[in-house]
Amino acid sequence: MADDMVDYFGSDVSEEEVQQNNANLTADESFEEVYEDTRFCKYCKNITYPKENKETQELYMACRHCDFQVKAKNSRVFYHQIQYVPPSMVESIEEEITDGTLPITDKKPCPKCKSTNAAYFQSRSRRPDSTMALNYVCLNKDCHWSWTS
Repeated sequence: MADDMVDYFGSDVSEEEVQQNNANLTADESFEEVYEDTRFCKYCKNITYPKENKETQELYMACRHCDFQVKAKNSRVFYHQIQYVPPSMVESIEEEITDGTLPITDKKPCPKCKSTNAAYFQSRSRRPDSTMALNYVCLNKDCHWSWTS
């Protein structure tokens, strides 16, 4: 580690201060227990990134700018949650295609029947975690296929 490091706020942190901070931990508390949920480097204030110890197959959160690293609380690096939307929350397509106020486009052909007339509207989900999406409905009376862009 470098003799002097400059943290985010511009103050100098010497290697002696880093060693002193490590020495201040009591014998019954390990460094990992104190800083197990660290997302930022304690010393240079940069974000930490997942890093695998290939020998022990353990996950660490490590700073890319100094030697700081801490054992990760758990081995999860990415979490993808899929939420079920009950049918009562999904609006009826029939209601959408009879709405005369919806804009119509000829730039998005229907993937099913290749008709060039489609009405489109913004997703009306009221959930705070949902992203904006454009929904299209084919205006061909024999198709009424719906898709999202």
